[in-house]
Amino acid sequence: MMLDRLAKRRIALFGFGLEGKSMAKVLHESAFPFTVIDDHRIATLEQVKRVYGKNVEVLMPKQISRALFDVIIVSPGISWYRPELVQAREAGIEVTSPAALWLEDYHDRKILGITGTKGKSTTASLAAVILRSLGYTVALGGNIGVPVTNFYREPDHDIYVIEFSSHQTTGLLNSPEAAVLTSLAPDHLTWHGSVEQYYADKLNLFRDSSAVRAAVNGMNAEAVARTSHLENRILYGRPSDPVHADDQYGYVDGEQVVRIRDLHLPGMHNRLNLLGALAGVHQLVGKAPEMNDVGPKISAFHGLPSRLSRIASVGGIEYFDDALASNAFAVSAALDVFHGKPLTLIMGGEDRGIPYEIFAQSLRKRLQRATNVVLLPGSERIAAAIRAELEASKSFIKLITVASLQDAVLEAALVTPKGGVVLFSPGAPTPKAEGSYKERSEIFQKAVLSLQKH
Repeated sequence: MMLDRLAKRRIALFGFGLEGKSMAKVLHESAFPFTVIDDHRIATLEQVKRVYGKNVEVLMPKQISRALFDVIIVSPGISWYRPELVQAREAGIEVTSPAALWLEDYHDRKILGITGTKGKSTTASLAAVILRSLGYTVALGGNIGVPVTNFYREPDHDIYVIEFSSHQTTGLLNSPEAAVLTSLAPDHLTWHGSVEQYYADKLNLFRDSSAVRAAVNGMNAEAVARTSHLENRILYGRPSDPVHADDQYGYVDGEQVVRIRDLHLPGMHNRLNLLGALAGVHQLVGKAPEMNDVGPKISAFHGLPSRLSRIASVGGIEYFDDALASNAFAVSAALDVFHGKPLTLIMGGEDRGIPYEIFAQSLRKRLQRATNVVLLPGSERIAAAIRAELEASKSFIKLITVASLQDAVLEAALVTPKGGVVLFSPGAPTPKAEGSYKERSEIFQKAVLSLQKH
C-alpha cells in the first residue's frame, strides 16, 4: 500500500477536523508517529490529549518552517496555497492529503468519483442507489460526510462512490476508473485564489485523461468546454446526449431505464443529478438498471438534508431549507423550482469573492411575481449586485437587511403573501463563527417551527 511509504518518515497532519481525526486514527493504528498542526492549537491540543495522551505534539502553522518534516498531510479545510505550505513545497517537503493517499492505495478498485460546483452529494447518493439495485455492495463517502480514510478499517466493497470537493481534488496524483462532473461555476475563490485555479484543481480528478471514463453535464457549457480533451467522455442532459430524459423516462443509449415520476426531488437540477448518476454508473460498469428494480429505490430516496428540504407550511406560506447552497449558481437552480411563485429569499454569509452578477440577472428574469430578498450580515456585495441589476432593468425587488437568521425568518413571515414561499438559500458559506451549514440549517428550522406557536 502507498500508505506504507509513510513508514519511518516524519509526518505532520495539518488540520484536526473530521478528516484530520480520521487520518490521525489511521496513522496511529499503523504505528506511524505524527505531529498535528492547527490554527487553534490550544483547543486542538485538548482534543489530541484525550485520544493520544502526551504522545502527539501540536504546533501552530508558523512553526512548520522550524520543524523537520518529510511529509505534510493537509485536511480539506486548509488551503494548499497558504504561505506555510507554499514554503514547505519549495523546501522539498511532500504535501499531500488524506484523499490523495487513499486514492493512491485504492486506485485499482472500482471507484466512481463525483465532483462539480453543485449537485455532487445528490448525484453520488443516487449513483449508490442505482449501483445497489444492480446487486453491488457500495461504499459511499468523501465530501458527503464519511472520510475516505475510514475505508482502511473496513472490508472491501465492490464499488466505492466518492464525492470529491475541490479541496479534495487538489493534489491528487491518480484518477478513479470513472468520474462525473456535475457542473462548473465560480466558487471557493478564497481557498483557491482565482477562478482559473479553482477550475484546474476541480478538474484534477480527471488528470489521467486517457484512462478515466468521464460523464459530464452537457447542459453546463463551462464543464463541456473544459473537458473536451478527455478521450473517454460522454455527455448527459441534452436530448442529443447518450444519457437524457423527457417528461416520462430517463434514457441511456436510447433505452428507457428509469421513470421520471419515481424521482421525488424538485427541480430540473435534480433531474440532471439523476442523469449524472446514470451516466457515471454506465461509464463505470457498462450497464444500466432495470426500471422495475431501480424504480422503488429511487422513489424511496427523498433527498439529503438542507438541500431544498421542505420544513413546514405556516400561515399559508411554505418554508424551504437550502442551507447547503453556498454559491450563487446553486441559488439560481433553487429559484428555478419556484419560478412564478411569490417568494422571499434569505441570503448571505461569508464572502469568498465569487461574482453575483449572473445570479442577480437570474433573480430578475426567473421570478415574475412578488419577490423579496432578506440579506444577512456580510451581504454587501450581494446587495450591490442586485441593486445594479435592478437599476439597469428598472425592475423592483424589495431588499431587507437584518441582523440574524432568526430575524430573517420573522421578517420573511411578515412580507411573504399567502401561497408564497420562503427559501433559505444563502449563496455563501456559513461564517466560521457560526459553525457549519448544519448549525444554520438548525437555526432556520427552529425559527420556522416557532412561528407555528404564534
